[in-house]
Amino acid sequence: MMRWWRSFTLRNTCCGVLLLAGGKSSRLGQNKALLEYDGVPMIRRIAEQCVAFPEKILSSPIDLPVEGFWRIADDTPECGPLGGIVSALRQCRSEALLVLSCDLACYRAELGDYLLSFLDSGWPAWCLRSRDGRTHYLCGIYTKAALPALEAMLAQNHLKMAESFAATGGHVLELQYTVFPDRMMANVNTWQDYYTIFQPPVFAISGLHNTGKTTLCEKLIQHFSGMGYRVAGIKHDGHSFEPDVPGTDSWRLRKAGANPVMVYNREILAYNEKNVYRADQLIEAALQNANLVLLEGFKDSRWPKAEILMEGEPSVSREPMALISDWGWEGGLPHYTRNDVEGIARMIQETLHLVPPSGEHDEFGKDKKGNDGN
Repeated sequence: MMRWWRSFTLRNTCCGVLLLAGGKSSRLGQNKALLEYDGVPMIRRIAEQCVAFPEKILSSPIDLPVEGFWRIADDTPECGPLGGIVSALRQCRSEALLVLSCDLACYRAELGDYLLSFLDSGWPAWCLRSRDGRTHYLCGIYTKAALPALEAMLAQNHLKMAESFAATGGHVLELQYTVFPDRMMANVNTWQDYYTIFQPPVFAISGLHNTGKTTLCEKLIQHFSGMGYRVAGIKHDGHSFEPDVPGTDSWRLRKAGANPVMVYNREILAYNEKNVYRADQLIEAALQNANLVLLEGFKDSRWPKAEILMEGEPSVSREPMALISDWGWEGGLPHYTRNDVEGIARMIQETLHLVPPSGEHDEFGKDKKGNDGN
């Protein structure tokens, strides 16, 4: 990462940054650039990641709360991002522009450093493709060498960025060969996108020892898997534990000093590494392949949670949003019994604003014939 930063500081005089904020945000019903999280507009979050650029341009028909940016209007209005890119390349002093959409909510400067490390490539333009196969034309670098091709596409009213990028002879970089998660490329086009990005699909089942957390998580995983979700499970263990069976080959390798130790066959990989992990790192890794993460434990975490209580026990969890018990509860929180798996699952869906996966099951896990998907 340091190598990219040194490269960036040496070259940033020839590259500026362009924030595109001219969209209508019709699916959101409000200007997405001004959409806030923790009281900070989304466009300001992105702008704060671009402070090192000597030339900062904002393509927007209105003033927006970003400092140090020079606002320009499109030379050809109503032509989408292509019009903004062409206008900026015509007017900028820089030889290239890092182009960023205003709805890249999780963009970080390190990703820009990576893109800038290819300034000597000779490519007229380059952008990124995430692991899901999506090409992100509005997170890339466009040089003035790409301007003639982009102007020609604009003149012919070919406004789709995929076609315009192809016309430049641009290069696509694969994010899968980097350390950057796909989350950095996530766009906010709908409210569901907003909830998915700023409120990841993570829910915890907390409670004291031997309250039935594992049993309930097991039932919830079966339920959500039957609905078509890809569910990851992460269990917090407050005690030291032995991750391998003493005497096995892998145990002997680890005791000899190997770290990590991996055991695999064609279907299963067991990965054993002694390291210090943060919960958010594990959750981010799990979300690479899952669209729902259930946590067992994590009573002190910030994640939304439901707490299992045994009779006579006090609540020990940080701000639970629901309580699960088989005895009466007179508090103000929603209450479920431990066998009400469908009710708890519905509450989790509503809390996380989950969109039911397409397939043979409805939103409550029933197949088309009305049978339980489990």
